[in-house]
Amino acid sequence: LPLKKAICLLEDYCSKLKKPEEQQLKTAILRVMGIFKSSLFQALIGKLMFVKRVIFLFNREIGK
Repeated sequence: LPLKKAICLLEDYCSKLKKPEEQQLKTAILRVMGIFKSSLFQALIGKLMFVKRVIFLFNREIGK
């Protein structure tokens, strides 16, 4: 959910970039958004969340 919110915020900000001197920034933001939306990035985020959950559960078991 934080990733989707970040993408929405970037889309909103990007839509406000209209001036010629802002086009380089807009292009960079569009590239970042493309990366965030890619299936590879989504898969990596999924793996990261899984690893974080396993570590959390492992630490919880050790603490018992």
